[in-house]
Amino acid sequence: MLLGDWTGAESDAMEVPAGFSYDSYHSSDSNPLVQVIGSGAVGFLHKWWPLVEESEDPGFMTDPWSGEPDRRIPVHYDGGTMSDWETPHYRPLKYDSPDDDIPIVHYDLAQLIIAEAKAARGDYGGATAVLNGLRAAVGLPPHDVPTTAEEMEELILWERFAELHLEGQRLIDLHRKGLMEQVFEELNDPERPGVGRPSKWGECEGS
Repeated sequence: MLLGDWTGAESDAMEVPAGFSYDSYHSSDSNPLVQVIGSGAVGFLHKWWPLVEESEDPGFMTDPWSGEPDRRIPVHYDGGTMSDWETPHYRPLKYDSPDDDIPIVHYDLAQLIIAEAKAARGDYGGATAVLNGLRAAVGLPPHDVPTTAEEMEELILWERFAELHLEGQRLIDLHRKGLMEQVFEELNDPERPGVGRPSKWGECEGS
């Protein structure tokens, strides 16, 4: 996929059996995201976070396409802020136990690769059918078949965002699609500008 070999990518992805998941190995025998997020000092920024309603109880991000809760993205927002007393504190809850595994490669990821391969050769109906199969599995209604390449890519990127939430794939997607600057500019946060931002890795002082 990363090399643009969509025929090979689709062929490989179709070999991944339903239910398969290869998970990361934690050297500490504990999910590192649970440790960091559970400390209360870490939250996440995204233009879609306002789709999470303020509540005393944990909930889910709202699927922007249907208005229904997307159970792939459990998030809690209690109205509080981060340590800067300004940034809203949206706390992801996908991993809530130190024993939770973080998938690296799994069946749903393979299905997303198949969908993108179909879209790359103009089979928008086939691509949308694959995406709708993933949505049906979590109780979300289907997408209509897009009529333009731009609409198709928007659906694929959203479904990858939702399905692969906190699995380390988003940075790769923003880099390969050239969207890093745009996504950060849409946050409209002067402390985190998009202009001039590296598309993948930046340099740290003293490194």
